Amino acid sequence: MECVSSYPIWFILATTSSRIVSIVPSMEVKASQRLMNMKSLAPWLYLPFDPFVAGRALPSSLGAALRLDEFRFYGRPLWRVYHDRELLGVAVSKLLYGPMLEFEGNKLSEAHTFALFTQRICLQLSPSVASQAIEVSAVESHMRLATGVHAGRLLTACSSEPILALAAAHATRCTPDLKNATQSLIDLVSKYRVDRGLEGELYSRLILILARDKATMNGLYDENSQSLRPVTLRALLQKLVRSGYPQLDLKLRDTISSPRLPKLRPTVSSPPSPPFGSDVHVNYTHFVELAAEVTVLDAQWCFEMWCRGAAAQCVFTQPVIDGFIIGYRGKLDEPFDETKLYLIAYQTKAQQQSVLPSLDVGFTCPLIRYKNGTLVKPDHTILLFDLGAEDMKYRSSGTVVKVCIRAAVPTTHWGGYAGAQGVTETPGFFIGIRGLKPYAVLDDLNLQKLLHSINPEGPLDSKYGSRPRAKYSEFTRGKPQRPRYENLIIFFEWDFL
Repeated sequence: MECVSSYPIWFILATTSSRIVSIVPSMEVKASQRLMNMKSLAPWLYLPFDPFVAGRALPSSLGAALRLDEFRFYGRPLWRVYHDRELLGVAVSKLLYGPMLEFEGNKLSEAHTFALFTQRICLQLSPSVASQAIEVSAVESHMRLATGVHAGRLLTACSSEPILALAAAHATRCTPDLKNATQSLIDLVSKYRVDRGLEGELYSRLILILARDKATMNGLYDENSQSLRPVTLRALLQKLVRSGYPQLDLKLRDTISSPRLPKLRPTVSSPPSPPFGSDVHVNYTHFVELAAEVTVLDAQWCFEMWCRGAAAQCVFTQPVIDGFIIGYRGKLDEPFDETKLYLIAYQTKAQQQSVLPSLDVGFTCPLIRYKNGTLVKPDHTILLFDLGAEDMKYRSSGTVVKVCIRAAVPTTHWGGYAGAQGVTETPGFFIGIRGLKPYAVLDDLNLQKLLHSINPEGPLDSKYGSRPRAKYSEFTRGKPQRPRYENLIIFFEWDFL
């Protein structure tokens, strides 16, 4: 046994327990002094994810993708065990770690607030001891995923699982007061904060999710047909912004269905054109974070995102836009036609000064590549969430809401502009919204607290400096960022022979 002391001994411990504390022990507390010269290795976390997606037959149509049994292919293998009738109930129980929501006084508990919204809007708290405790609890009891350990901190994430997003929407709808759950989220973010550079985008995703839920008054899930209820772009905008803004109200009654098509004089034989956005169907229950910048989207990828019920949140280095939603202008019970894809892209600004008109003309959506390789700029709508510009009216409309049709003018170097790829820049609808008051989904909320949460200096500035986004991402995700070459002086020496 004496020779054993000179060789390290390895133990492989496999466990299916969700108790992260026991998996990642602290080196400050040791059971034996013989471990003084030994180093604890970070655990290797393994969970098969989306194992049934690759190689499966895709739905025959977008309507077929709305069935609940299609959602069992996504995420953990766990969902394949249950029947359709019990699947949603099991998902709610797993997400809440019990049958009902918990309240602390008249507020939704922090654990359940984090569990419900993190599944849908990519909620990530700032690094702290208190926020780490919430994340550990979410991994142990509320279906959040642990992805690794970095710098002594457990890294967690919430991957795209449509059944859990649907369970979160169902549980939120069953609360006695939906506004209570939303206000609890605002209080949670105000208490633990997220990176100030990411906070405006977080609230944009929240607004879009609330509008999606409100547009389906009977809930996202139809128990009779066991399928999701999609919504139209027109219904989404009607729930997003309250009525009373003439430009938007008029546009929602307009019969121009596409900016590509000229406004024709109706004849007796021509069918009436549908109101704006009434023929565009969207189906998103949650957001997913993309891993890289996007300029061109593959049409097949757009089809799969629509089937998954996912909207896209771009990386923080993405130019021009912050995210987008896949839409489809066509009948859902017919085979998928890539030429009928539609994009709703959004850009978020959370500064007290409004976005200059010279900048908002550059907002547009990415290009789409068809199966045969053709690049096109699809029909699209651009949403500008100018959250910090409270009570600042547009000159053209005289209100805080602006609606127009225009082709984008490049304001930066980005491959998503049509001109960069030799394609014609298609005009699209632009809807700019300043401040928080126009949003109907934020009624009865504490807007002053929400605005104070968006505008002030964040606590990460003092810790990470004036550019916290990259350092925050490096700390919470454990991924190195691209180096920033600032104040760099390079000297060249020339030797002439």
